[in-house]
Amino acid sequence: MKLVFLLTYDVTYEHEHPFTRKVIQALIPEMIKRNHTIVFGTIKKGNDNVVEEDESIEGIGSYTLTVPASYGFRELVDATKNFINFLNPDIVHSNIAETFDIAASRELDIPIVNTVHIGGMVCPLGGGAGFLKYDGTLCRQPVSSQCERCLEHKLPLPAFAHMARALSPVWIRRKINAFLQASNKRILYISPLLAIDNVCDATREKIDILRYSHLIAGCKKLVELLDMNGLSEKVHLIPHGVSDDSCRSTPDIKDKVKFYYVGRLDESKGTEDLLNAFLKLDTDSAELHIIGDPGGKNVKNERLMNKYKSIGNRTNIFFYGRLPHADITGLVKDFHVMVHSARYLEVYGISIAEALGMGHPVIATKCGGAEMQIVDGENGWLVEPNNVSSLYDKMKYVVEHPGLIADASRKCKIPHPMPEYIERLIDLYVSILKKDEYDGRLKRNN
Repeated sequence: MKLVFLLTYDVTYEHEHPFTRKVIQALIPEMIKRNHTIVFGTIKKGNDNVVEEDESIEGIGSYTLTVPASYGFRELVDATKNFINFLNPDIVHSNIAETFDIAASRELDIPIVNTVHIGGMVCPLGGGAGFLKYDGTLCRQPVSSQCERCLEHKLPLPAFAHMARALSPVWIRRKINAFLQASNKRILYISPLLAIDNVCDATREKIDILRYSHLIAGCKKLVELLDMNGLSEKVHLIPHGVSDDSCRSTPDIKDKVKFYYVGRLDESKGTEDLLNAFLKLDTDSAELHIIGDPGGKNVKNERLMNKYKSIGNRTNIFFYGRLPHADITGLVKDFHVMVHSARYLEVYGISIAEALGMGHPVIATKCGGAEMQIVDGENGWLVEPNNVSSLYDKMKYVVEHPGLIADASRKCKIPHPMPEYIERLIDLYVSILKKDEYDGRLKRNN
C-alpha cells in the first residue's frame, strides 16, 4: 500500500498543527513496520504551478505543489489531480478543508480519507468555530436557509442586514451580486451582504463533494451533525490520539486552587464565560492562569480584550499570551485544574487530553470532544456551555472541596493514546482498499 499524506492547505510541516505533526511522527514507523509506503505532499500558494521535491519530513520523501494564489476551485482541482497522479498513491489521507483535494481524487477514482479538524468544513460560517449559532448556542440542524441568520450576524449591524435581505427578493439579490462579480466590483458592506445567498449554495456543493471521501470524526456530536447533512455513509468515529510525552504532576494545594485555560481567547471558546464565572469567586481562594491570545481581530474580540485589560490589576488572574506548544507543559505542571469553556463544537479537544495525561482534572463544557474524554465526577466535571452560572457553581464546588482534585487526579489518564489511533488509521486504509478492490471486481464482473 502506498499512502500520500497531504498537509493542511498552504501550511508547511514546520507550521502544521501539533496534533498533525505528532500523527505523522507516529504514523511513519508503523507504516514502515508493516511494509507500507508513505509520501508527504504540501499544496501552497505562490506564483507558478509547479511540483518540487522538498526536504524530507521525518526522513520520508516530501513534495510540494505550488499554485498561483489567483487559482479558483476548478483550477485547484486540476492542479491537484496532476499532483496526485505524479505521486501515484493507492490511497490519500488529507488534512485539507477546502475539498478540492476530494474533487480531484473523485475524478481520478482514488480513495481518500479526510480528517475533519474543524466544524467549518461543513458549516457555512467556515473556520474553527463551526456550528456556533449567532445566539451563542450549538447548532443542531443541517445546512438550510436558517444558516443565513448566522451569516448576517458576521456583518456589522446584523439587524439591518436581516431587514435589508427580508425586503429584497432573492432573485434581485442574486442578479446584483452576479453583476458585481462579473464586473469585478466590490462595494463595502453591500457585497458581503449579497454574497450570503451564495455561501449556503457553496456549502451544499461542498457537502456533495464530501460524500466521496471517508471522513474521520473525533467525537460523537460531530458524527451526528455530519449525519444530519447526509454524510453518515463514510464517517468513521476515531477520537484523536495523544502522545504520552508529558510528565504527571499533582502538586499540593497550599492556599489557592490554581485553575488554568489553554487556547484562543474569543467568543467561540467561551473565554468571557470563564472570566465572568471566575470573577465571582473569592480572590483569596483561587487563581486563574490564561495561556493564549485572540483568534483574530473583530469587534467581539476587541471587547473581550478590553475586559481583560480592565481586570489586569487583579492579583489572582495571570495572562501569558500565546506560547510555543513545548513551553506550555513546563508552565502548567504546577497548576491544579484545567477549565475548557468552549461554546462551539469542539471536534475533540487536544488540550483536554493533554491535561488529563498530566494528571490534571478538567472542568469542561459539553461541547462534543469533552464528553469523549471526561467522566463527570471521576476525572473531571462537565457543565452546560454558554452558562456562566453552571461554570461558576462547579468552580466554586471544586474550590470548597479541594480534596476532590487529588481523587480525580488519580483517575486521570490519556483517553485515547496515539498508538491506538495510528493502528486504527492504518486498519482503515487497508479496509478501504480491500473494499475498493472488491467493488472494482463487482463492476468488472457485471
